[in-house]
Amino acid sequence: MSRSEQEKEVSVQLKRQLETAQDHLNDVITAKEADLDRRVARKLDARDTAERTAFEAKQAVMLSQLKALEVVLSGKFYSLAYLWKYAPAVTTAVFFSGSRVV
Repeated sequence: MSRSEQEKEVSVQLKRQLETAQDHLNDVITAKEADLDRRVARKLDARDTAERTAFEAKQAVMLSQLKALEVVLSGKFYSLAYLWKYAPAVTTAVFFSGSRVV
């Protein structure tokens, strides 16, 4: 085998090694991107869940307040105790504004 053939063989081997190294680095980068995407998705899901829960809680309070107002305006409540039993989360909002009675 001549020197030029040996150099060509070495050159071919180096190219193969370079391609293998590039493939490995591309695989590592792809894996890191996938991991980062999963982490971001988890954090966004957690934040969305927290925001959704807070919104639903506020919505439930507003619905209770609306139902209590409907009861008060319809005159179908028999006593303050009945109203408190009907919508306990709302009594303060319906009957009190700060520290004064409305």
